[in-house]
Amino acid sequence: MKTDSQKKTISVPLNIWLNVDNGHIHMNVGGKLTSVTNNPASKRGNPSLYGILEEQLRLAGKIK
Repeated sequence: MKTDSQKKTISVPLNIWLNVDNGHIHMNVGGKLTSVTNNPASKRGNPSLYGILEEQLRLAGKIK
């Protein structure tokens, strides 16, 4: 079994919220702000990640 120092993964604090005005999901990742959109043509477009985050917001009761 690998020790913590041998593992290649880490956990970081992540907060997410939906901006209903522009449809972007905003993220605070370890103190850094960014966002993602469902539009694949957008610079911030990542439909796969957007879907995952949207599902988590829905499961948490933050969006319908």
